Formats: sequence, structure tokens, C-alpha cells
Amino acid sequence: MTQDHAETIGLIAELLTILGLVGAVSCGLIGVIMRLTRGKWHRVPAEAVGDELRWIDDSGTLHVAPHDGDLPPGDAGVLHVHYRQGRPELPYWEAVAHDEKTLLVTAGILAGVAVLAIATSIVLLFV
Repeated sequence: MTQDHAETIGLIAELLTILGLVGAVSCGLIGVIMRLTRGKWHRVPAEAVGDELRWIDDSGTLHVAPHDGDLPPGDAGVLHVHYRQGRPELPYWEAVAHDEKTLLVTAGILAGVAVLAIATSIVLLFV
């Protein structure tokens, strides 16, 4: 490998290190802030009556939401819905927020890119 190639690869590795670290920190920070501000998930039993879904939150309030008849399989015929602590009127079938998950996975991938770029820079020091 010539000196010009090593310098070019070194510059690209430094650029990827900076972009990876800045991107990982920002995506991770945004994802954690979103998770903390939205509150934790609660799981409660629900029942489907006609085209309505009914459940009672932890404070004892009855909530009703329309559903399209497409119900997930429950445990022995029992349905469960999940809701966020501050928004019990919005039911979800699973306790996952895909936007938070996407941000945190992206942060992990960018951190991995940054680590590989750092390793490449270190290897280039000895070449």
C-alpha cells in the first residue's frame, strides 16, 4: 500500500469516526429522551365487543376504542392491550415503540461504524 492510499484511507476513517460518534450520540440521546418522556408500558386485559375494544386502566377508568376486527391471538381467548403511562386512551397490541427502537438500533450501528473506523486508523498508524 502506498503512502497516498494510506493517507486517503486515514482521512476516510477519521471522517467515519466523527460522523459515527456524532450520529450515535445524537440518535441515542433522542431515543432515550423519547423513551423517558413517554412513560412506561402497562399491560391490561381487554375485551372485544362488536367493533369496539374495551379495557380498564390502572386507575379504574373504562376506555373504548374502535377496532377493525383484526385481533391478535390471546392467551386462552383473553386479549391484552398495552398503553403508555400518560396516554391510557391509545391502545397497542404490543409494548414496543418502533420509532424509539429504530433510533436506538441506528445509534448502535453508527457506534459500530465509529469503532471500526477507529480500529482502521490505529492499524494505519503502524503501516
